[in-house]
Amino acid sequence: MPLENLLLVSGRLAFGAAGLLAGLRLAAQVRAGGAWSIHRLAAAAILVGGTGLALIPLGQALGGGLASALLVGGGDVAMRAGLIALGVFTWRVFRPEGPLSLLLLIGSAAFQIGAMLWDWAAQPSWAAYDDTLASAHAVQLSIAVPFLWSGIETALEASRSRRRAALGLADRAAVRQFRVWTVAMTSFVGICVLAIVAGEAAAAGWTRSAALATAARGALYFLITACAWDGLLSRRREHQHSPAR
Repeated sequence: MPLENLLLVSGRLAFGAAGLLAGLRLAAQVRAGGAWSIHRLAAAAILVGGTGLALIPLGQALGGGLASALLVGGGDVAMRAGLIALGVFTWRVFRPEGPLSLLLLIGSAAFQIGAMLWDWAAQPSWAAYDDTLASAHAVQLSIAVPFLWSGIETALEASRSRRRAALGLADRAAVRQFRVWTVAMTSFVGICVLAIVAGEAAAAGWTRSAALATAARGALYFLITACAWDGLLSRRREHQHSPAR
């Protein structure tokens, strides 16, 4: 396997592992009697989306057949479920009122499902993914939409929280969490854009440019994994320093 592809697969698996850990912590909190909340929907989105993302390269590695189709197809569906959950989280937290945000949520979900079905019909096989196809580009654009929306909303909230924190009206730790989330969402958008760049470069015969874009995608996955770990550790620190009840 080329080095750039190995970096990309490793980054995906690292993010999948972080998502699995976040999901296990979420399940433990629910079993302990904690109520579901809209904020935990974000953790569920990371779990489902990250697990789906990790299943896709595992299925492709099988080289075809029923098991490969089940893993890749299941990973695709799980990833879309996580993205839709992310959209619901963004809508409920930042824009719960007004029809425009609801239409954006519905349109984003429809775009993701439609692009996925188009790509399933266009791809040559479950094991050999052709990222030069128009359907592959549509998939990347559909994936980028909820990340871009969440990143914009979080960046705006980070700016507002920073001004409040300067006046002593907000927690600086919350400002930092908003910034980390913004970095993660922006990195996901970058991954989607770089996937299109890599596909177009490969189609044009620019192998070095395609390899660099693919390697950059892998590096961004590791950056997102670091953001996820930071979020998990920050929640643990908050729990350790919270007053006993």
